[in-house]
Amino acid sequence: MLADLERIRDLQVLQRRALIDADGARLDALDAQRAELTARLVPLASSGLQGPALQRARELAQDIGAAQEGLIALAEQLRDRAAAELRDMAGGRTALAGYRVRGGTQAVHLDRSG
Repeated sequence: MLADLERIRDLQVLQRRALIDADGARLDALDAQRAELTARLVPLASSGLQGPALQRARELAQDIGAAQEGLIALAEQLRDRAAAELRDMAGGRTALAGYRVRGGTQAVHLDRSG
């Protein structure tokens, strides 16, 4: 169980990097690994762990919970940043639409410089 908890914590570091890199495929693969490990976990009270091993499991569980909150916050921040960038592009799309030739007409470029 400790090894699974440590691997989940390690996967969270990789998930953070995948989020930052906007690598959805890698994020999905890492999440599948995390879900597989999570499915194998049992409550600490029935884990059979004792002493230092139980204490380490508790620490890892707290670390994993905190890291998950951090991943959620990062995902929200990245989503908000992407939304702001898309909003900023709206003006450019409107301006570009003003330069497009309407259907059924032709655009003619005249060079009067020579």
